Amino acid sequence: MKAIFLAVLAGLVVLAAVGLWAVLNQGDDEATAGFHNWTVETARGFDEFPVYWVGQNYKGLPLVQVARMDVPEPAPGQPGSHAWNEVSFTYGDCTIAPGEESCPMPLSIDIRPYCDLRPEQVAGGAKVGPPEFVRGALVQRIGGGARIWTSNVSIGISTTGEVGVDEAISALVRLNGGKPATAGEALGPPDKVECP
Repeated sequence: MKAIFLAVLAGLVVLAAVGLWAVLNQGDDEATAGFHNWTVETARGFDEFPVYWVGQNYKGLPLVQVARMDVPEPAPGQPGSHAWNEVSFTYGDCTIAPGEESCPMPLSIDIRPYCDLRPEQVAGGAKVGPPEFVRGALVQRIGGGARIWTSNVSIGISTTGEVGVDEAISALVRLNGGKPATAGEALGPPDKVECP
C-alpha cells in the first residue's frame, strides 16, 4: 500500500513538473519519448478514453498546457518507472522559489483509464476521509486534491489552494463528446470495468 501511495504522490509531482516544463518550453512538440504537447482540438478528437476539463480559462487561470503521456512499458533498468497513460490539463502559472527546480501549478487535471488507478489502489495514508459520491461519481479526497472515478476513467484534480477542489469537480465537462456537456450535469458512476 505504501508503494501505491508513493505512486499517487509521484504522479502528482510529475504532473506539476510537466506543467512547469510546458510553461518554460511552449511550442516544443517532442521533448521526450512518450510525452506530447497537444492542442485542445487534438484532445477533443482523442477517442481512447473520455477526456474531462474545465475550459480554456478557469477562475482567471488560463489553460497553459494540454499534454499526452503515453509510455506503454516501464523503462528498463530504471527502478520506480512505470507505464503511463494519461491526458492532462494544466492551468495558471507559478514562480519557482530560489533553490528549487519546479513549482506546483494552481490547477492540474489528469485523466487515466480506470484500470490504471482503481479506487482500491489508493493507500489509506493518502486518503482524506471516506470516499463519497459527487455528481454521481465516486470521489476520494487525497491531500490537496481528489481522484474521481466515472465512466471508464479516473480523473485527478490537484490544486495549490487558489482554486477549490469542489469547485473544480463541479466545473468538469467532457471535452471529447458525450456527457456531461455542461458544468454541474451528472458525471455518473464508474463503469463496471474488468481489470487485468
